[in-house]
Amino acid sequence: KDRATGRQFWVMNVHNAPWDYQAKRNAATRVQIARIKELEESGLPVYYVGDFNEKRTILCKVLRQTGLSSPAGGRINALGECVEPRQRMLEVREVERVLLLQTAPG
Repeated sequence: KDRATGRQFWVMNVHNAPWDYQAKRNAATRVQIARIKELEESGLPVYYVGDFNEKRTILCKVLRQTGLSSPAGGRINALGECVEPRQRMLEVREVERVLLLQTAPG
């Protein structure tokens, strides 16, 4: 809840398995996408952030299956292609990679 405006929103902060654990990341991503869909039904904004330990693949998986978008420009275009954002990740403390996806305004 925004303290100044009282506006409510959801934040999902995740840290998916690193290195060669793609199967674990895939399983976690499926659970996360299902939860995002549930949260979207509330009508409140959803922010999905964290260290995904993936780059483009996580973006496309999530964008294709949810109503989220990347404020940096990542999206699924009219042809169904995944378009990478201008800035794919934010560097935080030089070791953590953070991808921010949010509900589309409107």
